[in-house]
Amino acid sequence: MSDKSYIEKTSGERLLKAFIHDDESIVFYIRAWRRLTANGPLKFGWYWSWWGLFAGPFFLIYRRKYALGGALLVPFYLAFLFAPAVVSIVFAVLFGGFSAYPILQGFDRMKKQLKDENEEEQIAAMTKLGGSNRLAYALYIAFAIGSIVYVYIFRYEELMRRALDIARQAGVQI
Repeated sequence: MSDKSYIEKTSGERLLKAFIHDDESIVFYIRAWRRLTANGPLKFGWYWSWWGLFAGPFFLIYRRKYALGGALLVPFYLAFLFAPAVVSIVFAVLFGGFSAYPILQGFDRMKKQLKDENEEEQIAAMTKLGGSNRLAYALYIAFAIGSIVYVYIFRYEELMRRALDIARQAGVQI
């Protein structure tokens, strides 16, 4: 059975579709839901997201997890600007692996709160409370531009010195 036909036949999957609001993303979330609820209730776990890898906390903000995305934005951004590259890579990989969970956790929480409502009321509530916020794109672009400006204005000389030192140590004639 295909994922799309399964969506139409399962009440919980229809609720998830109403919560996500995005036909292109629904298969991703259905597969994540199936994996993270395979042996019972939703459990914290790994489900890979390229959006999570490259956009980190902006992905959570996009999916309307404002408090968590905002709280993680500060350490993510500071690590990106000041920590060694490996720290940023570790943060990015962790976001890539675990970012679907908080979205599904919000869905699961709302689903439990709405369990006494009829299906149409549940779908209407999921549609109203779920979805995404496209302003996350603008926030992502603003942070990217801010990072470039910061590095160019405040850290350019330091980075160039470091690059030249590495090149000299490698034996490159400069």
